[in-house]
Amino acid sequence: MDNVIFEDNYRVTFVDCNAKGVIKASAIMDVLQEVAGAHSGAIGYSWEKLHDLGFVFLLSRIGFEMHQYPGNGDIIKILTWTTEARGFVGERHYQLRNASNELVCEAQTTWILFDLKKGRPARPGNLLEEFPVRKDYSSPINAVKLEAVSNPSSFTDWSVRYSDLDMNQHVNNSRYLHWLLDTYDMDHHTGHVLSEVQGNFLNEVHYGDPLQFYKDSKGNSDLISGRSGDKELFRFRLNWRAH
Repeated sequence: MDNVIFEDNYRVTFVDCNAKGVIKASAIMDVLQEVAGAHSGAIGYSWEKLHDLGFVFLLSRIGFEMHQYPGNGDIIKILTWTTEARGFVGERHYQLRNASNELVCEAQTTWILFDLKKGRPARPGNLLEEFPVRKDYSSPINAVKLEAVSNPSSFTDWSVRYSDLDMNQHVNNSRYLHWLLDTYDMDHHTGHVLSEVQGNFLNEVHYGDPLQFYKDSKGNSDLISGRSGDKELFRFRLNWRAH
């Protein structure tokens, strides 16, 4: 099992934290992405190596549940592993634990290997066969396909800025959640805690794209569609609990 589960530690920094003094949900997405890259690099497929081969991993879906939020200076232990690829899609699972080994977060992500030269998804083939696969685990949370927003109750305009871009020259996935959390006012954040996040990434978002967020709220659950004109770019479902 030691070669199947990759383990890393992360210290929560001041800039990771929100006004409540705990790690932002968007920073959790950053941590998940970083440890996935570290695991891939440890196997021999760093971002640079993949890019040289003409490929990049793109995040397709994410689902994570927060059991508690660590604060500034806290150490998070991250455990991650992959399960068997299905067609074009690879799956990765995570557990985040605090210094007392209490569960902080559980997550699943799905990834697509993208051929940069052909401009389309590629079958992982032999590449993912080099990733050790865990077969003894049933995930309590899955990255699910979200339904379309059919009756939006609110609308927000947004725009992509230079600081939103990553090394792949498109918007990093965690920025979407960062943007969406900024559409809620201080009273909402003071009285609520984000308990579960589901995200679907449908099309790339680029510098200068004009964006519109359409939100359909039902109780403590918000379904949000990010669009640029007629093109849908992403969907998120944010579930809240009273603080």
